[in-house]
Amino acid sequence: MDVLIIINKLANERKVTSILYKELLRENISASIDFLAVDYGDYEMIKNKMGYIYETIDQEGKILYKK
Repeated sequence: MDVLIIINKLANERKVTSILYKELLRENISASIDFLAVDYGDYEMIKNKMGYIYETIDQEGKILYKK
């Protein structure tokens, strides 16, 4: 499973994904999950650019949670 986390004014993408991976380990969850975090503004700028994974995510992805 691939999970994209979009956060407004995200300063450090790697910190967010690192925390999520550590939580999976801490909870002893052994699932094949890839996390990708991106700033909302950056996502909006590049989601329609060909060659970026965000284009496919925008077209085919499912929203699991929206706040």
